Amino acid sequence: MDIPSMCADVEKFMWDHELEEPILMGHSMGAKVAMGVALRAPETVSLMIAVDNAPVDISVGGSGFSAFGRYVNALSQIEQKGAELKSLKDCDQVLAQVEKNETIRQFLLTNMKRSPDGQGYKSRVPLDIIGKNLDVIGAFPFAGSGKRFHKPALFVRGKQSAYVADEYLNAIAEYYPKFDCVDIDAGHWLISEKPDEFVDVVTRWIDFKEDY
Repeated sequence: MDIPSMCADVEKFMWDHELEEPILMGHSMGAKVAMGVALRAPETVSLMIAVDNAPVDISVGGSGFSAFGRYVNALSQIEQKGAELKSLKDCDQVLAQVEKNETIRQFLLTNMKRSPDGQGYKSRVPLDIIGKNLDVIGAFPFAGSGKRFHKPALFVRGKQSAYVADEYLNAIAEYYPKFDCVDIDAGHWLISEKPDEFVDVVTRWIDFKEDY
């Protein structure tokens, strides 16, 4: 589970479905995948939108990124508790130990579903694989590649998030010289926290840039 492999998955999906120069957008890990596809195969993408991530290496211990490890552990605990948890409200109480924001918790709980036997909850995603690969997910494996994306790119960042710090703007400019950056007063999960503002920012930018 690494960024290049996920880029290849997206590229194959576009090829299989005969998508011609789509607008590619991703959030968090998906943002790095969108960035990677834009660098690997720029001719296949018209516009690129990266939501709260930057083309830099961020370790698990990096500012903000360590929260993912806590989320994975908490969701794993929900699985392990089995029949002890009768409802999503019970699951939410487990998550509340590591995340105070209810909006974020509700988003994370969309990953959980009832076990087939009705005893507890199971994750829709492979938590063990994600947990083992957090360092890999946090990497940006295109450094030193010389690749550039010379079409318009939008970086939407949460003002309360550390993922796209000001010191990362030079790295963004290196790979995406035609980039714009827009701030939303929210954390890393800005799409869930400020959905209307997010949609407005993105649609306005697309309308302006589509005929570049």
